Amino acid sequence: MEPADWSNLEFFFKDRLVEDFTTVEEELRKIRECRSRRSKRASESMVFCIVVKSQKRYKGMYIRAILNGLALGTEPSAEIRPESFLVGECSRNASHDGVFFVKIEIWSLEGMVSEETFRITSLDVFSKKLGFLRLIHKGVQEEIEVEIHCVQTDGSGSQAYDDMKAIGHRGCGENRLTTTNLMENTISSFLEAYRRGAKWVEMDVQLTKDEVPVVFHDFGIQTGGSYAGINEVTLEEFLSLVGNPDEKEHHLPCTLSKLLDQIGNEHGINIEIKYPLPSEEREHGLRGLIPAEKVVERIVETVQRSGRQKVIFSSFHPYVLLLLKLRLPSSNIYMLTEANNNKENPYTGTLYDALYFSAKLGLDGVVLDWNCISASPIHIVKAFESFDLKTIVYGSGVNNRDVIHILNEAGVHGIILDNLDLAYTNGNGIY
Repeated sequence: MEPADWSNLEFFFKDRLVEDFTTVEEELRKIRECRSRRSKRASESMVFCIVVKSQKRYKGMYIRAILNGLALGTEPSAEIRPESFLVGECSRNASHDGVFFVKIEIWSLEGMVSEETFRITSLDVFSKKLGFLRLIHKGVQEEIEVEIHCVQTDGSGSQAYDDMKAIGHRGCGENRLTTTNLMENTISSFLEAYRRGAKWVEMDVQLTKDEVPVVFHDFGIQTGGSYAGINEVTLEEFLSLVGNPDEKEHHLPCTLSKLLDQIGNEHGINIEIKYPLPSEEREHGLRGLIPAEKVVERIVETVQRSGRQKVIFSSFHPYVLLLLKLRLPSSNIYMLTEANNNKENPYTGTLYDALYFSAKLGLDGVVLDWNCISASPIHIVKAFESFDLKTIVYGSGVNNRDVIHILNEAGVHGIILDNLDLAYTNGNGIY
């Protein structure tokens, strides 16, 4: 087996080098180009994002976008595969009488094989247009669905938070690891985490069948003798099942709205948006999923109605992250990853995938499972920081004073802990 040498960029990029026959220099150039374009963003600009909704990968075929005659990027750069995307921007003044024309080209190694032009007239703060690209693949004409997202931005960046060193996991810890008798993801658990010294807590949020955000980790819940997805039960049914029908019991699960009402604005909240990847959908037998766009919309609306400012968002699901970034371009957004070589999504398999996706989309950072960086935390954290990506680390393995010391030495931005006493007692913790 090849020895792990995370200090060597060649090793860091090895999965992509083998798959796409590229070079370290080319990978570095692509990532830094993404960061550079974003850092030069002008005020009052229009950001366009073209998302490929193909269910399969068309190896060796790429899309390129031309916006009002100007290419988004210098070359075809998004391979046609599930949820690959291109991001580009231009001045709002570049429109023709308030209209933008987006031409999307399909390229193969032999040259351009197809093109379609889309007329964008809806220039709201956030809008989306659906379209189809046609191509001949292995002698058969096929259609590929694309989404063209259009977002107005004021050019401002996200606010930096320097008090995230210790973050309470689901409050005072997940149920099997908590050092208290408090249930995870409840008002009581979050308030206790703040009382113990945490400035931030992490929570899991998803929608019920009637599209109400609730704070709950598992994708499903026992309903008598059966199991149902949270997305398959109404709010009334959910609250009844958890024993909190009127939401008066702070030690039991509740809605996101109720939770935000009970937490002071000085406290930080990391909202993980729960949305299943295909493998999780199959594993839990989930049916009738609410579209990701609606999930993001409802959760963001709830947070905005609360008037709360000290919030960051995170998710394992790349499409949820893309939607968050488009809807909230100036908010703190982090990608969660276990980097477990799962090939079901092009952005979730390796540390390189997380790095490239987060840099290309302009996320603020990544939330890394301790298991995927424990081999060389200092070099891995340094690699992400070299692309201006903050690192937060989670996992049962971080509930250890020695590991906390190692992560602090590595320079991580934050640690998500089940045992907050490790951070705030005996003078040996984070502070």
